[in-house]
Amino acid sequence: MTDSANDDRNPLFRYEDPIFRDESLLRISHLPDRDRIVGRDDQLQRVAEALNPAIFGSEPNHIVIFGKTGSGKTLISRAVTQMVQEGAQRESIDVAYILVDCGEFSTETAAVRRIAAGLNEPEQTNIDIPHRGIGTGTYSSHCKSLHT
Repeated sequence: MTDSANDDRNPLFRYEDPIFRDESLLRISHLPDRDRIVGRDDQLQRVAEALNPAIFGSEPNHIVIFGKTGSGKTLISRAVTQMVQEGAQRESIDVAYILVDCGEFSTETAAVRRIAAGLNEPEQTNIDIPHRGIGTGTYSSHCKSLHT
């Protein structure tokens, strides 16, 4: 950039960000390498044990993860489900998962709709998941039909 272009900049603002070397590491979607997840071995193991049957095409155990904000719930969930998908792929098993943060939804129906929409592939199932107008039971039945 030329000096004349810099002259047009407002002197109240900084135009470089020296604080972050790689700001993408701060995104919620960022998943660190497994060896960078420190101090969570017990949690990783317990979630892995619950989901392990999926690697071999069996239904995994249901699991509810709860805890304080910032305690690593999403990190553990995403890391283990990624490992499950990789393990299942090696066994030629298709595994899909939907991560649902129930704090994002005001109703059970909205959360179940998110699951159904996330699992649905309309071009394969010929099912459109409506945004409104049906109850939780209908969404649940759509989820079950997508799972089989």
